[in-house]
Amino acid sequence: MSRFSADPCEEVKVARFILEAVGLRQFGPRVVACPTCARAEIDVFKLANEIEERAMKLKDPITISVMGCVVNGPGEAQEADFGITGGKEKGMIYVGGEQRKVVPENKLVDELFGEIEKRRKGEK
Repeated sequence: MSRFSADPCEEVKVARFILEAVGLRQFGPRVVACPTCARAEIDVFKLANEIEERAMKLKDPITISVMGCVVNGPGEAQEADFGITGGKEKGMIYVGGEQRKVVPENKLVDELFGEIEKRRKGEK
């Protein structure tokens, strides 16, 4: 009996991540999140999971960053196509490395995907 077995769906995710990491294939969106620390002022884990779940429905090869604080967040968000940098119960949304707007934490995911949809439609 193996302690390292997982649902086959998880194994497929890992295989895709490996192919992307070695540059052999791009499968669509990539979500980068901080590991969280004492500086995080939003629920990074919850947001990252929700964003990853919604992003998997997209086909575009975009990078989305989810960072919990204003220390490392802006740098990571500037490197991503879209990003969230956390603050106290709110967050800054970045588009194309530029600060776009500040929204309450409970609206971050919807606002982020609103910005992604605008870009997909060619809007600014």
